[in-house]
Amino acid sequence: MISHATPDFWACFNELPERVQATAKAAYPLWLTNPQHPSLHFKPVPSAGEGVWSVRIGIHWRALGTRDGLEEFVHGMASSHTKHAGPSIHRLAQPAPGR
Repeated sequence: MISHATPDFWACFNELPERVQATAKAAYPLWLTNPQHPSLHFKPVPSAGEGVWSVRIGIHWRALGTRDGLEEFVHGMASSHTKHAGPSIHRLAQPAPGR
């Protein structure tokens, strides 16, 4: 898998809680070598638009991006919002207390 991140992605990624950043950084090498690993749940998200894909970043977070062909994935903007307006990292739900 070839991966590119936009400047907006990194600007917003840096706004995420440190524990979420660490989880994303830990998941990234696995995704690069085996995007279909069951723990990542890498899949298309038709409701978010054509070509948008999601990858699991922990229990409550997902990274979204666009897939350009079979081997290239472009990471877009990162966000901690439950609703997103484009490729992002977004929070699915509030974590349980203590997480």
